[in-house]
Amino acid sequence: MKQKISIIGSGTYGEVIYELVTQLDYEVLGFYDDNKSKHGNYINSVPVLGNIDFNKIDVENNNFVVAIGDNAIRSHISKIIVEKGGFLPNLIHPSVIISESATLGQGCVLHANSFIWTNVNISDFTIISVNANIAHHTTIKTGCFISTGANIGANITIESKSFIGIGAIVMTGVKLIGKSSVIGAGAVIIKDVPDYAVVVGNPGKVIKTVNHHNLTP
Repeated sequence: MKQKISIIGSGTYGEVIYELVTQLDYEVLGFYDDNKSKHGNYINSVPVLGNIDFNKIDVENNNFVVAIGDNAIRSHISKIIVEKGGFLPNLIHPSVIISESATLGQGCVLHANSFIWTNVNISDFTIISVNANIAHHTTIKTGCFISTGANIGANITIESKSFIGIGAIVMTGVKLIGKSSVIGAGAVIIKDVPDYAVVVGNPGKVIKTVNHHNLTP
C-alpha cells in the first residue's frame, strides 16, 4: 500500500516535489497554499485544498513535505509540523549516491544525481538539488538550500538557512559559511563567509549584508 503525503506549497516547486514523491511511490492527498486563487484548482489531478492553516489541517501522524524554496519559511513551517506530531520523511531520488557513513536529519529532500560523500552530516529541512556534490566530512545545518550543480568541498560547515546558488563552488579550505548567507550562482568561495552575507563572483566577494531583523521567522 502506498504511503500518503500532503504537499505544503503549490507553486512550481510544488510540482517538482509532486514528481519526486510519486517516483518514490507516495500517494499525494493534496496541496496546501495561502494563495486563495489556487484553492480548488488541480495539479496533476491533485486538488489544492486550502490555506496553510495548522488549526484546520490534520497534522498528527500524517506525512508532509514543505515545497517552499525560502529557507526561513520552509524551516518555520516544518518545525510547526513536527511540534504538532506530523512526519517529514526524507525524500531521496533513486539516483542519489549517499555514503553509508553520511547522516540525515528529517524532512530532507535530495534530488536526482546528487552525491553525498563520506561522513557528511545534513540537518533537518535541507534541500540538495540536482547534480549537487557534497564532499566528505562537511556539515550542512538546518534549513539550507544547495542549488543545482553546486560543489561543496570537504570539512566545511554551512550554517542554518544558507542558500548556495546554481553552480557555485565552495572550495576545500573554507571552514565556515555563515547562517542565512546567500552564495550567488557561479560564485567561487575561497574564504569563510560571515553570517547574513550575500557573496557573488570569482573569487567570491561580499556585496551586502542581509538585515536579519527582517528575515521571515
